[in-house]
Amino acid sequence: MAALYLAALLPARASAQGAAVPDIFSANSKTPCIYAATSIPLMRSFSQLTGKRYDCVLVYNNAKPTWQWWEQLWVDHPPHPGMDVIGWVHSVPGRRLIISQPMVPDDVPSNWRQLGAEGKYDGYAKQFAKNLVSLGLGSSVIRLGWEANANDSPETAVGNNLGQWQAWARYWANIVRSMRSVAGADFIFDWTVNEYKFPIPLADWYPGNDVVDVVGIDAYDAGIEGSALTPRERWRQLASQPDGLDAVAAFAAAHKKPLSLPEWGLVARGPGQGAGDDPTYVAGLAHWIATHDVMYEAYFYEPGDAGLVFLPQAPASLRIYEHDFPNGPKLPRP
Repeated sequence: MAALYLAALLPARASAQGAAVPDIFSANSKTPCIYAATSIPLMRSFSQLTGKRYDCVLVYNNAKPTWQWWEQLWVDHPPHPGMDVIGWVHSVPGRRLIISQPMVPDDVPSNWRQLGAEGKYDGYAKQFAKNLVSLGLGSSVIRLGWEANANDSPETAVGNNLGQWQAWARYWANIVRSMRSVAGADFIFDWTVNEYKFPIPLADWYPGNDVVDVVGIDAYDAGIEGSALTPRERWRQLASQPDGLDAVAAFAAAHKKPLSLPEWGLVARGPGQGAGDDPTYVAGLAHWIATHDVMYEAYFYEPGDAGLVFLPQAPASLRIYEHDFPNGPKLPRP
């Protein structure tokens, strides 16, 4: 499917029973998704609170410490039934999983970017794809090496110089081509940028139009200095900063790629941090989504994270989310 600009709804896929299944993703489907700490009950409670239905869920693959772990999907063996997101996906035809996959496990040498660029790790990527297809997840979104420009995770970091950036991009492309070569693979590959940390010229680590399906940006309400800023001034700075929402949107448009917003959320107050209950931020995101080709957005909901402020505890922001955020296409229930 790669190398196509998804300008219209993707063709309906066949379910296991042979019936056509509408696709919830297109270049501009604006599909609401969620990360809910891999908890189906938490996701359902949030859905009841907001009145929105979710047919796609974001997960993070535990790829440590070895390649054997990297090739597997840890949620294939959930510790309790409430974390059985694969079962949740299969319970309604057409649901999708969004998988955040590191570039490598943590037992690789420091020159892993160059080794990956040379094709040394292609076999692992093929096995990962085979494992996903065998689980019935061959049409998942793969958020490969997400937020690499943040450089805060050794398993995804893009590196510190142009040579490392370019090797990272070639390796990213090798993973995609390897995974696509597997029978039954119909993955969507999402190249996700961090909105403000260590802005690196996007072109210097972009893997290429033939391998990137979606350009994503994780955009939390964070990283804005200046306590005297009004909420509107704060939003404008958030959107316009280097590698911010507007810059990434312009880059995606130039490459004829749809956008995604795989992680967003409110951040607690603090110097250089968030603004707590910030309806201007939520309204700004809603307008940004409405005025761009956005395939999906995913609210980040993990109540154990003390640095975040959650919509159920932010009534002004919650009202904006309920009213202004899109609902996206809905799958028919069996």
